Amino acid sequence: MRIVAHFLNWQGGVSRSAGVVKMFEEELGMPVMVDEKGYLMGAFGIPVLAKESQEEK
Repeated sequence: MRIVAHFLNWQGGVSRSAGVVKMFEEELGMPVMVDEKGYLMGAFGIPVLAKESQEEK
């Protein structure tokens, strides 16, 4: 595996699980940074996709 960064910034609902974050850190051998409100990104993305879908019709 080629390392292209020294840390990982992770977003999404699963990023709120401390156990999953720890597993990623152990497997990747690098720190995983989790934004405290990063779990909201899916909530922002779905309305954008819905709007774009309606514009295409």
